[in-house]
Amino acid sequence: MVKHAFASGNTAHGRVNFFKSAFQGARRIFLLEGAPGTGKSVWIRRIAEAVGERDIRTEWFHNPLDSETLDGLWIPAYGVGVIDATACQDAFDDVQDTEFVRISLESAVDVAVLLPFQEVLQALEDQIEAGYQRATDSFLHTLRIHDDWEKYYIEHIRFADADIVTDELKALIPEQSTGQGLARHLYLGAATWRGAVDYVMNLTEETNRRIYVKGRPGSGKSTMLKKLVQTAEERGVNVEVFHCGFDPNSLDMVVYPSLGLAIFDSTAPHEHFPNREGDEILDMYVRTIDQGTDERYADDILEVKTQYAASMKASIAILAEVKQLRDRQRLIYAAATDYTIVENIGQQLLEEVLMQFD
Repeated sequence: MVKHAFASGNTAHGRVNFFKSAFQGARRIFLLEGAPGTGKSVWIRRIAEAVGERDIRTEWFHNPLDSETLDGLWIPAYGVGVIDATACQDAFDDVQDTEFVRISLESAVDVAVLLPFQEVLQALEDQIEAGYQRATDSFLHTLRIHDDWEKYYIEHIRFADADIVTDELKALIPEQSTGQGLARHLYLGAATWRGAVDYVMNLTEETNRRIYVKGRPGSGKSTMLKKLVQTAEERGVNVEVFHCGFDPNSLDMVVYPSLGLAIFDSTAPHEHFPNREGDEILDMYVRTIDQGTDERYADDILEVKTQYAASMKASIAILAEVKQLRDRQRLIYAAATDYTIVENIGQQLLEEVLMQFD
């Protein structure tokens, strides 16, 4: 079984990552160091596939700019991870119980070949950072529009009914131990250069019961999920907490592995519908919002939805520009890289990872 997720995101609050939480309990983490284009993602994938051939569960962490590339691999049964060091940056600075092994690909890069491109590379790096900042600013503007959208429903939410719904879901979480449950924080999706990508169906595949939470912005979905996380922690139940890839302060899904239960926001841009036994819909608009709210503010809501869609499209377009700059950067480094050396280093790393299972 391969699970797919994101440990970082391009959000309205910048590039926010949960690598420390995603890899909590790690015994050993291999940090793959090297410039863009030197083959880090390729080798993470090759190692992941080799581990999978041994019928060992793996979790693949995708890059939030380009979901086709990988930032990391987690092998939970053995507490082993392989991560692109650039992706996780300072995430593990205060982690003490994990052995970190740094694998450098720098020896594969011919510095002499890069010398004529130093100014170009620096300019590209500056443009990439500026592009990310522009994307963040644009996403934040989009979030403020989303806040305006929410107001129409927040003003008409029946809080007592919302509490009843939350209590019904809390009842699904039994008291399992006297200790505190562990919460593991991740992203189920990301705003990539191609648009929104999510792995909800993959992440919930092994659960027996999936509750698809429908509703409007401001109908209490994220607030309810936060309360369910707190309940799990208090009752000693481990929970996987999936944040919104657009706004990390908002939650999109909670999964209780020991209970075989997943509860998730199933609205755009990660809208899904029941497709198997054990799937059900919980409509927060019906359960918690005053009847007729959609109709009462139809014109105003249509206007804010249009503004939101346009702003989100503009934000994604900025990420597409960043992707183009990153590709140009990769090409320069790739031309200076001896992939025979990369192959040797990668094979040594692969063998070392596989030795962890002997």
